[in-house]
Amino acid sequence: MNLLPCSLANSILEGDLELAAQQQTLNKLIVMETPSGFYVIARFLWAKDRDWYLTTRRKRTEPRLYKDLIRLNKNMKEIFPTVGFELLRNQNLPPAEDN
Repeated sequence: MNLLPCSLANSILEGDLELAAQQQTLNKLIVMETPSGFYVIARFLWAKDRDWYLTTRRKRTEPRLYKDLIRLNKNMKEIFPTVGFELLRNQNLPPAEDN
């Protein structure tokens, strides 16, 4: 998968992603498995060709990394009870943003 660097322009916070799911504008969630953990990519109906990384407020230029798939799945069930996800194994973290 050809990933763009994670930046302010393509990152989203959990609350905003939850709101998008409630408004039914979320097209797809993709969980990427890496050697260091799991991170989430979101795709929206209004921007299907663009990937958005789930990030934290403190680190908007790095995807939020989950160490455990069970914890990630439980968290996603609470926030997005009707949205499934695709799991891609043996992936890498997105490249670092050039400054």
